[in-house]
Amino acid sequence: IYEWFATNLIDYQTYLEDTPFYNERDYIEKEGNIVIAYASRIRIWGATEDNDGDFSAVVSKTTIKLGATNKEDIFTVSSEIGNRALTYPVGLITSDEAVLAGARGWISAEDNGSNANYYLYTGTVYCTISPNYVNEKNYSGIVAVDAFGAIGNLNVGVVTGVRPVVSLHSDILYKSGNGTSTSPYII
Repeated sequence: IYEWFATNLIDYQTYLEDTPFYNERDYIEKEGNIVIAYASRIRIWGATEDNDGDFSAVVSKTTIKLGATNKEDIFTVSSEIGNRALTYPVGLITSDEAVLAGARGWISAEDNGSNANYYLYTGTVYCTISPNYVNEKNYSGIVAVDAFGAIGNLNVGVVTGVRPVVSLHSDILYKSGNGTSTSPYII
């Protein structure tokens, strides 16, 4: 995303805030194929059936979390509250932010999470910053939004798009637009 930023947003950097971008990793030991899950805390996107095959029980236990507790998971350019690992004030969308915008995961065999009715729907696959798993063969997965608008996991070896995220200074005034390619935000 740095190359994209340098090409597309470098001239607008004065309008951007060095806000933290979060990538909280909760480590969960699991039996079987997945040894350690960098789970984004089982959420609506990651509904898995319980012992009775019921997805709704898992979905009802999900929580959205915006933020991180480990400083290593708080990405910033220069802020004291973060890890100062960024070159530019740009990050990737988290799985929680995608869910808040309207992305959904599998709830049942009949409801596979498809949703084209939210502003982050693109009709293409894109990754979030949220890691999902590492298995005993060292295959890694991240949370992604698929071409149907559903959210789930994706092997990191798959080439796909990303959703860069920036934060505007609080004194920037909105003029018009809805953030789509046909009606971009004008500030």
